[in-house]
Amino acid sequence: MNRSRLPAIMLALSLVAAACGSDGDAATTTSSPPTTAPPSTTTTAAPATTTTVPPGPDNIAGAVPELEAELASWIAEWDVAGAVVAVSAPGQDRVVVPVGVTNKESGEPIEGDDFFRIGSVTKMTTATVLLQLQEEGLLDLDAPLTEILPSWEQRQFTPGSAITPRMLLNHTSGLIAYELDPDFSNQVLLRLNQAWQPDEIVDFAVVKGLLFEPGTEWSYGTTSYLLAGQVIEQITGNPAHEELRARVLDPLGMDDTYLPPAEVPPEPLVSGYYDLAGTGEETAVVTALPQAGLQSLGWTGGGLESRVTDVIKLLPGIVDGGLLSEASLAEMASPTLDTEYGLGVNVAPIAGHDAWWHGGGVPGFRTAHAYFPDSGVSIGLVSNSSGPDVWAYIERAAKLILG
Repeated sequence: MNRSRLPAIMLALSLVAAACGSDGDAATTTSSPPTTAPPSTTTTAAPATTTTVPPGPDNIAGAVPELEAELASWIAEWDVAGAVVAVSAPGQDRVVVPVGVTNKESGEPIEGDDFFRIGSVTKMTTATVLLQLQEEGLLDLDAPLTEILPSWEQRQFTPGSAITPRMLLNHTSGLIAYELDPDFSNQVLLRLNQAWQPDEIVDFAVVKGLLFEPGTEWSYGTTSYLLAGQVIEQITGNPAHEELRARVLDPLGMDDTYLPPAEVPPEPLVSGYYDLAGTGEETAVVTALPQAGLQSLGWTGGGLESRVTDVIKLLPGIVDGGLLSEASLAEMASPTLDTEYGLGVNVAPIAGHDAWWHGGGVPGFRTAHAYFPDSGVSIGLVSNSSGPDVWAYIERAAKLILG
């Protein structure tokens, strides 16, 4: 590997690719996708239904052929190695449609139960836990961090003294996005074999100063969600991964979801691909690099690893599963400034239908999850490529199922 290119490479290997931003613009294509032949396809979807009900929210199995065809088309458009879409709806068996390969060299077909990094989808779980702590009277989302985190007070970071947990969750803290900072990328390069601690990353961000006065502007980033994870640990006295599991993952039956580095899936992730040379072809295998450093960067802001069949349980559980009170759900959905982002989630229409949604982007992987409360339809998409517009496919899938 040419070391002269490594800083740029490691910037790309930071937690959230710049193209991901907030994952906040549904079905917005910012560049022309490359055109290549689609990879081989396979499906483990539910068998075709014999009902006379047309494909739709009451017959998601009937939409499988079109979901698969659209996924193959999307993969060809964006030169994606492989992807899996899963859909659930009340009273019906879920459908799972994999298309493409888990590894370009071996040609091994991607499977519906493969593991992926799901990136910033993690943020919804962290926000849910903080809202639960507020319901329990253990946390005031509007209290300054200096009253909650001893480590924050000890930093004596005067410009950040006004930051509150709410600002962490709605991206108005003013803290930089460490994952997009080239200086941080250079540091990651030097310790691929060593895990990062949240305090190390937060310290790096503090040295950089604030982008704006807390609460006055909106800027998406993951630094704030590392602090949110520390708030969870400070208040509960337990590791964040244990609280996320006890409060969100276990109640929703998300048994195949893990938060590294404290816990990891029982099987390896699929190969994650990245366009290393900037040629438009994703040939670099991110998962072939040492993983200790990369796997620890996201934590409570973007570290979860999961199966798509677990991903589709998350938003239905948050919105309609009893994890939060109606008052907390209203807080979560309340837009911040002039954005569609509330507390850890976007709430805005997709394909003309009211939806709650969030995406995730880390090197080698892109994820999207959307839930449509009016119909109860939940859609999840995971891919082992870094660059595709996942929301373009989610919008297509929503139109197929919801009209």
